[in-house]
Amino acid sequence: SPAIAGVGEQIDAGGFAMVGVTPGGTVADAVATLTRLGSAVGYSGMEWASPLVLTPPCDLLGMPLSQARGTMSWLGQVARALQEVD
Repeated sequence: SPAIAGVGEQIDAGGFAMVGVTPGGTVADAVATLTRLGSAVGYSGMEWASPLVLTPPCDLLGMPLSQARGTMSWLGQVARALQEVD
């Protein structure tokens, strides 16, 4: 799709991609989804993980503090696991 191609072009130009990830499910499920997205763009492993910035899909300001912390912790787990993908 043109949107996916645009992500690849942005990364190729030295940029990064901000990807909203909905907390829930397992870390492995989230990594599998992100890996499939990377494959669609033409990247794999560390070449894909390095230019990604994982974000929550919604504004944290409206969340209770404990939920916001949990969301950010979960995103950190996903980011660390994504760094280990070959």
